Amino acid sequence: MNEFTVDRKALLKFLPLFGKELQDITLRIKEDEIEAAVGHMTHYLKARMPATDGDGSTVTINDVPRLITFLKASTSVSAQLSQTEAGKTLHVRCGNSKLQLPSSTYVRSQREVGLIERLVKEADENLWTKWVSFPLNYSATINTGEFGPAVQMTKVVGDKLSCKTNFSAADGEMVIHAGKGAKAKMFVTVPLIDAEGPQDRAAKSTFGYWLPSLLDCLPPGEVKAYTGEDTVMVFRQQDNFLLIVMDQDYEED
Repeated sequence: MNEFTVDRKALLKFLPLFGKELQDITLRIKEDEIEAAVGHMTHYLKARMPATDGDGSTVTINDVPRLITFLKASTSVSAQLSQTEAGKTLHVRCGNSKLQLPSSTYVRSQREVGLIERLVKEADENLWTKWVSFPLNYSATINTGEFGPAVQMTKVVGDKLSCKTNFSAADGEMVIHAGKGAKAKMFVTVPLIDAEGPQDRAAKSTFGYWLPSLLDCLPPGEVKAYTGEDTVMVFRQQDNFLLIVMDQDYEED
C-alpha cells in the first residue's frame, strides 16, 4: 500500500504551489516527507513538505480541485492518503470524513518531468553554474515578498504579455518589464541581496505570459536566484523548493 499522513492545512498550502490550474499530480513518498514535481514547456517546479507514516513509493491524484474542496470542508487536523497503485482508487481520510477518487495512470503534469529532471541533476552537479550549455553566471538572494507587484502584471497590462528581466549584479537589482509596443507597460524593481556576476553588464532574458503567475508560486521568505544571458531563471529554497522558469525567444518592444 502507498500511503502517508500529513497536516491537512499544510497540504492545502502545498498543492496550490504547483499552480492554480493544477488538475493532477503525483506525490512521491519519502521517509518523513512527500515530494512532488510538475514539468511543462514553460517551467519546472518541485517542492517538499513533512509527512508521517509514509509507506510505498507514490500516490497519484487525478482530480486536485476536488481533493482541495474536500480538504477545505474538513475540520480534521490531519489527512491520510492511500492507494494500492497508480490507476487504482485514491482513498482520502480526514477524521470521520472519507473521499474516494477515481485514478488514472496518465498524469498530464508529469509528461515532461523525467526529461527536465535529467537536466536538473546535471545543473545541480555543476552547482547551478550552467543550464544545459547556457552559463548561469549571475546569482543573488531575493526576498519573495518583493515580487508582489510583478505577480499582478497580467491584471494591469493584460494576459497576452511578454516579460523581460534585467538582472544587474552591479546595481543590486532586477527589473521586470511587462508589455510592449504602444500598449501599457509596467516595470517592477526587485532588490538583490549579495548579488554576484559580471559587473560591466546585466543579464537580460525574455519570458512569456507565464512569469507573473509562476512568481506567485514562490514560497515565503528568501530564495536563491540563478540566471544568465538569454536563458532560464532558477529559484531555490534550500532543498525544499525549486522553480525553473523557461525563457522564450526575444521580442522587440
